[in-house]
Amino acid sequence: MLLNYKISIERKVQVQAADGSLTTTRTVVATTYAGVKPKRGSERSQSNQTESPADYEFHLRRNGSIQADDVIIWNGSEWNIRFISDDGPRALYMMIEAERGVAV
Repeated sequence: MLLNYKISIERKVQVQAADGSLTTTRTVVATTYAGVKPKRGSERSQSNQTESPADYEFHLRRNGSIQADDVIIWNGSEWNIRFISDDGPRALYMMIEAERGVAV
């Protein structure tokens, strides 16, 4: 599979302000190239609004720092990571299943 799309992986972190309050922000964990493959899409009516979630697979070089609660940024959209395949420490590539159109 060609790794021809640039993606960013972001993680939610809490930062303490000068007044002691905590604010949740995102920091970039990795920027890399990935192969992107659509899996399925659907359309549903939720609270009188039409939503269209989609599931995709992202294939990229193995990166052990990516976690399931991270977010993929690709093509101007946020993708909630649902599953990270683990083929062991010797694998060169990894596959991540992610969903767009849901809470991240």
